[in-house]
Amino acid sequence: MTTQVIMISGKYPGGVRGGHETFVRATARAACSAGFEPHIFCTAPHAHVSQVDYGYVHYVASPFRPFGSKMLPWQAPLLSAAVERFLEHKAGPHLVHAFCVWGYVAVTVSRRLKRKGAEVVSVINSYDIMAREARAKLSALEGVHGLGNYSRYWREYLWQKAVIQRYERYAYTRAQVVIVNYDTVRNLILQTHGRRVHTRKLPYTSETAFLQSANGKVASPASQLEPIAALDNKDSPLIVTVSRHSPRKGLSYLIHALALLRDSGVRFRACLVGGGDLLVHHTKMIQRFGLQNVVAVTGIVPDSFAYLKQADIFALPSIEEGSGSLSIIEALQAGKAIVASNVDGIPEDIVDGESALLVKPGSARDLADAIGRLLSDASLRAKLGRSARSSFVEQFSPVTFAAAIKDLYAELGFTP
Repeated sequence: MTTQVIMISGKYPGGVRGGHETFVRATARAACSAGFEPHIFCTAPHAHVSQVDYGYVHYVASPFRPFGSKMLPWQAPLLSAAVERFLEHKAGPHLVHAFCVWGYVAVTVSRRLKRKGAEVVSVINSYDIMAREARAKLSALEGVHGLGNYSRYWREYLWQKAVIQRYERYAYTRAQVVIVNYDTVRNLILQTHGRRVHTRKLPYTSETAFLQSANGKVASPASQLEPIAALDNKDSPLIVTVSRHSPRKGLSYLIHALALLRDSGVRFRACLVGGGDLLVHHTKMIQRFGLQNVVAVTGIVPDSFAYLKQADIFALPSIEEGSGSLSIIEALQAGKAIVASNVDGIPEDIVDGESALLVKPGSARDLADAIGRLLSDASLRAKLGRSARSSFVEQFSPVTFAAAIKDLYAELGFTP
């Protein structure tokens, strides 16, 4: 019988290509490659179990909306009870691997089953401090987007700071291991929750790396690239960003930078891939600047990597990341010239002038200068692209990720 690992996603891990969902799937695929059988628990309107190519997804019925960390105080008891029911009649010990604040569920299940004589080892993956992420949204909104959504983001920050952070601290200080992929995240956790947290740094990679490794290539339906085909300047280099339309991602700075480039006579095409709260706002910005003929906005797409493969330049103007960026990992994988903000974990993955160009976060002028430099220098684009691909092979192999997961689980007493 295959050794099972329980994973707590909170949100449905399939469908939407958000960072959390993609990371959960990539970790499940790493566990599968290491010989384990992932069982992923999330909340949903109706209870059922489905088998997917990265394990089993257990949908736990919940009347509470939305299905995300904001509703943790109400969703966590339902998930904890479901996991406990799933494990209580199985021979232990059990391994529960949770993500971010959903580690509260892992620790709760561990303590409950311990009272029943069963051993549960809890592991948590962390890639940011929730209150810090909410504060970054608020700060970016103040500086760039005005007051339209200010009240909503302010309420989100207060909720994360006053309520969710307590759940986060409870989980991080009681789990056997808190996995981080970046030194910046480790420092954030220790500064916020104290030295009682036992952290362990592991390598990781994108889900696309596993899919390409298994299939040789990733399907890229031509129909979903129509937004690019409709743009003017068809012979010009293509700039692509894959990012949520969230204040902390800094896409307004990218739009301003593109306007500066256009006004200086530089020819280009650009495509903003992804959904999010500010999608409509950014679309209106593009129209206001008169960029709609050279800048496409796709919303959520089934395969963002298809757009990355078409790019000449990948840009990520983040104000805050906490950790690094999965979309940067995919840009490295695709061998693209990268322009990104020098913030949080991003410079732990890419080196300015070698595998990317790093810019000051929150500066449209610096972003425009770096992108303009790449637009005018095809040899520099090619050099950075080759270095990016080499960095991916050296640092982000799916084999390395799977081996690291296997080794960690083995240290905790679980072997496939």
